[in-house]
Amino acid sequence: MKNLSVLLIILLLSARLMAQGCLPEGITFTTQAQIDNFPVNYPGCNEIGGGVYILDAEINNLSGLSNITSIGGDLFYYCCHELQSFEGFNNLSFIGGEFFLDGNESLQNFSGLENLDSIGGRLYISFNESLVSLTGLDNLKRIGGEIYIQYNTNLSDIQGLSDLEQGSISNLSISYNPALQNCQTVPLCEFLSNPTSSVNIYLNGDGCSNPSEIAESCGFALDCLPYGNYWVKTQQEADNFFQYYPGCTDLKGDLHIGGETLNYVNGLFGINSVEGHLMIQNNFSMNNLIGMESLTSVGGNLYVGGNESDGNEYLRNFEGLENLVNFDGDIQIIGNYALENLHGLSGIDSVIDLTISSYPGIIDLSGLDSLTTVMHDFHISGYSLKHLIGLEKIDSVRGNLTIGGTDSLIDLEGLNNLNYIGGELRISNNKSLNDLAKLISIKSVGDIAIMNNESLTSLEGLDSINSQDISYLYIYNNEMLSQCEIKSVCEYLIGMNGTAVISNNATGCNTREEVEAACTVGQNEMKLNDFCRVFPNPTSGLLRFSFTLTEPAVISIEIVNSLGQKIKGPESGYLSSGTHEIIWNASHLPDGIYFYRLQTNSQTASGRIVISE
Repeated sequence: MKNLSVLLIILLLSARLMAQGCLPEGITFTTQAQIDNFPVNYPGCNEIGGGVYILDAEINNLSGLSNITSIGGDLFYYCCHELQSFEGFNNLSFIGGEFFLDGNESLQNFSGLENLDSIGGRLYISFNESLVSLTGLDNLKRIGGEIYIQYNTNLSDIQGLSDLEQGSISNLSISYNPALQNCQTVPLCEFLSNPTSSVNIYLNGDGCSNPSEIAESCGFALDCLPYGNYWVKTQQEADNFFQYYPGCTDLKGDLHIGGETLNYVNGLFGINSVEGHLMIQNNFSMNNLIGMESLTSVGGNLYVGGNESDGNEYLRNFEGLENLVNFDGDIQIIGNYALENLHGLSGIDSVIDLTISSYPGIIDLSGLDSLTTVMHDFHISGYSLKHLIGLEKIDSVRGNLTIGGTDSLIDLEGLNNLNYIGGELRISNNKSLNDLAKLISIKSVGDIAIMNNESLTSLEGLDSINSQDISYLYIYNNEMLSQCEIKSVCEYLIGMNGTAVISNNATGCNTREEVEAACTVGQNEMKLNDFCRVFPNPTSGLLRFSFTLTEPAVISIEIVNSLGQKIKGPESGYLSSGTHEIIWNASHLPDGIYFYRLQTNSQTASGRIVISE
């Protein structure tokens, strides 16, 4: 009897503990059977400590979850195409994390959640194409995070949020709900009358397409949004901007300009500053920014385009932004297929990160004529670029400089005055680039990576770099690159003995050993008007050494291979003053790079010889 009593006590305590809290790690449902069997598999489990994740497309009812009263973590409800409501969650009153609903094709409303009182995190409702209302959330009092309602095709009102307590709304985002016309709930009206965080309302139905329209339906006029953000998505919103926001010339938050029907932005004249980001994206008609001439300051970043889907199809230049002079953010210009130049950005003298990906109309970067400093990374790409003209005032890039993915770039004209790169110099995948001569002013660089430049023949241009500043050297897959024995590279390889990867280039620069051998012989090949000429070079056999002696002398010609091993060369001997030619037959040598040194008592010439069939 005593043992039975103890057992009963243990069972009661276990049931009580189970009722108070269970599944601290949460639970994921991927089949209907798992939901149906939940009461059997987890008897007395009413208060789930972790999150609940419902993920299967075939789940069609939640009746097996009817005993759950609270969820400590998230309620994540994704792609359940058969479920039309939340019937089965009728006892749920509390969600500790976020309530996330995305991609549920059949969900029509929130029926079944009438007892839900509090959500600790974000309310996220997106891509639910059959959702027509938020009915079922009528008793919801508190939301701890953002309200995010987006891309719900048939949603017509949000009256289900009418019972939210004052102060419960933060970071409001309502957009791309084309049927949504009824937004004037009491909590939303109270929030817009005195916003305490950012507002993102755009591209909904008439009456709910921007904050000003909702405020008007609430019975008051809206001034500046104290935290932003401003979305100009239609021509009407551009033309009437100062009717929506009278006297609002200095904008807090971000300014987004972009939409299918937006042709011009003349109505924005009068905006003096944007405290956040200026984002110009998804414009399919606008070809310039005339109307923005009053803008002098942007506190955040300038995004023109973004990924390929965010580009501006007809934007040709930046005319209208000439007076933007107070700017220290990032600039990102990507996916603008009609862009012809960067004219209009001439007031900007420094940026943090700069990314430019150009398209068919741009052949250079003219328009950035005042830019002197990139404080972090600078990325340049674009298959139409031929030069980098427009960058003449840049003297430093404090992060990485990346030039890559260009088909037409033939030289680096424009970077003539660049003298400092704090990070990596990466020049890669430039099909037509044939020399680096315009980089001759660079004195310091962190790392060097030169790869996949199929027309590049020489590293001349990197000669002035202090080898002690280089951390690593990566020269790879440049099929015509044969001359790598420049001063900075030689000093790095031989003097510093640093990390270097050199391979898959042309003979002479195909291995580290080849480059070091060339560096040992000497870097200064003699030109046609110098003491000695060696021709034909390359050669398949006979080689002629032509030179002029100013006085009689004994001459010697030393030949070594790429490993520094001596090869039998022409015989030494005494010659009179005047012009001489010595013929040497090298046909017995294998193809490769060889080096010569011709020496007299007072004169020396050195260079390399290419032997090739």
